[in-house]
Amino acid sequence: MHVDCSAIKFEATSGGSSVVPIVATSASTKSTFTFAFYGAAAALDTVKAGIHPLLAYSSFTPTATAIPMHLSVKVPQTTGGTDYFYGLAPSEATHKHTIKSITKAGVENGKRIYWIEGEYSCKGQQLPGTTTATISGKYRFKLLAVQ
Repeated sequence: MHVDCSAIKFEATSGGSSVVPIVATSASTKSTFTFAFYGAAAALDTVKAGIHPLLAYSSFTPTATAIPMHLSVKVPQTTGGTDYFYGLAPSEATHKHTIKSITKAGVENGKRIYWIEGEYSCKGQQLPGTTTATISGKYRFKLLAVQ
């Protein structure tokens, strides 16, 4: 699965130490993901490329418990279908979430632009049921952080 959300932006409304959780579904692939990022540019500046949290899929990530820079996914078993594999927590060394690059760009509407590119691989499980499969993909997000 390839998630390219660069045509839309995920925008923080407050800075400080706040974490901004995202839950989004692709209209074309029907895949859903959760992601969370620091709302403040100063905090995002401290994030490095490398391994970051990969969580079991949950459809709601409250701000108070959101883990910064995490990713979780739910993907259809068949393209555009309604039969899903729900991402499980990593169970093997090859199951991981890697942020490949974090690029600070210009300013939009008074907020700092960041491009985040990454990839993931994890085991997914059909629920209800016991059928599992490895699910993997890449993503590109445009984040706007408070300066």
